[in-house]
Parts: sequence; structure tokens; C-alpha cells
Amino acid sequence: MPDWDNATSATIAGCSVQPSTTMLSQDGRVLGLQESFNLYMPFDADVIEGDRIEYGGNSYVVSGIPRPWISPTGGLSNKQVTLERWTG
Repeated sequence: MPDWDNATSATIAGCSVQPSTTMLSQDGRVLGLQESFNLYMPFDADVIEGDRIEYGGNSYVVSGIPRPWISPTGGLSNKQVTLERWTG
């Protein structure tokens, strides 16, 4: 279990953040809203599942396992993660 009271932070340069999905959770009433982004970062970035990422003034959780995004042409390769946040 992460100890968020004693967490460390780092800035990761060279990232691209792309909108992904939004979702409404409901059972006849609105229970919450979820938004997610795809984050592409340098291949060697030290990010694991469950980490928190600050973006656009909000805190997101890394949902799932970071995946390699290997360029088939020999271009820039990245690591991709899904960022997720629930409100409401």
C-alpha cells in the first residue's frame, strides 16, 4: 500500500497527454464521473501502476500496468499509461 503522506515527486519531461474517455456511473442517479487520459512518456520514466500523476491541476491514478509503445520504424519509443480520476 503506498504511503501518500510520505510520497516523493519528480517532473518527467517529454510527455504527451491525450484525451481518452469520460464515463458516467449511475443507477438511476448520478454516482460519479470518470475521466481518463493516455499518457505517453519517455521509455525510461520511473512510473508504475497505482502511482499518482499531477496534470492540469488534478491528481490522476495510473490505472493498469505501464506498457511499452515501440516505434515500428525506429523512431521514438515511449511508455504508455492510462490516467484515471473519479469525481462526484
